[in-house]
Amino acid sequence: MTTTDLKSKIKSKVDEINDVELLEEVNSIVNYLTSGKEDWNNLSTELKEAVEEGLQQLNTGNKISYDELKKRNSRWFTT
Repeated sequence: MTTTDLKSKIKSKVDEINDVELLEEVNSIVNYLTSGKEDWNNLSTELKEAVEEGLQQLNTGNKISYDELKKRNSRWFTT
């Protein structure tokens, strides 16, 4: 799988997450990992559990499209 393919796959999964708190946690993790200040082993147990829960939600089909997320949370999206 190429880097571009992997990025696309990750973006698609994130686009379907319907839990705002989970999206915030995913964002925090990505920020930590890309800043070089944190890695998975240094994340709190609570944060790791939130990520694992989100992945389980994705794997069981508990997700919505990005468009639906925007509809449900329109106050957070400006275009």
